[in-house]
Amino acid sequence: MFKQIIEYITYIALFIFFVLLSVVCLLGIDVFAAEHIAGIDTSYIQHLPVEEPEPESEWVYLGKFQITFYCDCVKCTGNGNGITATGLAVEAHRTIAVDPSVIPYYSEVQIAGLSYTYQATDCGGAIKGNRIDVYVTSHEYALELGRWPEVDVWIQK
Repeated sequence: MFKQIIEYITYIALFIFFVLLSVVCLLGIDVFAAEHIAGIDTSYIQHLPVEEPEPESEWVYLGKFQITFYCDCVKCTGNGNGITATGLAVEAHRTIAVDPSVIPYYSEVQIAGLSYTYQATDCGGAIKGNRIDVYVTSHEYALELGRWPEVDVWIQK
């Protein structure tokens, strides 16, 4: 019977401990910080500066490009199958056609005036040099957007 009482008290103590730990975590209290333990003065401790992490990627300015727009219709692509030159399905706000000798396939690209990061996964017969064709969902929308003659373009390094 004495053993059962000890087990019961142990379970109650563990339960109380986990409840208190949960409350402390929910309140965001750092109970292991030295200043919380018995009012220890930590002002004399020299804190080392934290180095800023380097950015995961940098964007490199490529220059001015002519921007046009296309859809996956037969008129725009010649086949209308919605598959890019790299074998991927076209995707609005993502797919662009490029000259792969200027912008390598699968490069991440930002175009001034457009709020998305695009991926270079397509090319076309008329896409040569500093020209980018942006995929949109309809032929009417492509015509409405028209041609943008000189637009700043960046590529992810």
